[in-house]
Amino acid sequence: MLLSALASDIPAKKRLADTQDTDGNTALMLAVTHSSINIIQTICAHPDTDFSLTNNASDTALTIAEKAADEMF
Repeated sequence: MLLSALASDIPAKKRLADTQDTDGNTALMLAVTHSSINIIQTICAHPDTDFSLTNNASDTALTIAEKAADEMF
């Protein structure tokens, strides 16, 4: 459902991609957390995605990915 919503019209895509949940996580942060590559690619391809947003733990999607990579190795 999220992927189909992101593939729809551009204004709705921007609103959805940058909307934050109660923990401050965006769709991109959640996709990174769950290693959802197709969703990550879709969100990252949108030119208006705000990669600087932080969650309540002050993490961006990139820092979440870095922490996950550190845990893997």
